[in-house]
Amino acid sequence: MMKSKGIDPKFKEAGRLLVEAFDRAWNERDPEALASMFTEEADFQFYYGLMVRSREKIKRYYREKVFPYLPKGVRHVTRSSKACLLY
Repeated sequence: MMKSKGIDPKFKEAGRLLVEAFDRAWNERDPEALASMFTEEADFQFYYGLMVRSREKIKRYYREKVFPYLPKGVRHVTRSSKACLLY
């Protein structure tokens, strides 16, 4: 059985920075910054199953359907040490 060498530290750091940027954009209620982390043809699936397709639609969804309805003071904090990036 081959032993895994683990994740390259540069990828771990890139993932950590991406998660921090996502949390920051969410907490600042900045749909442009949040959407900028996605490719133009990205698919974003919410934990409850909704799929939003394309960077522009992700931005519009957060701008129109998410951020306006969040109670003041609600924050997004990523607590997992694992991140999954699919491409």
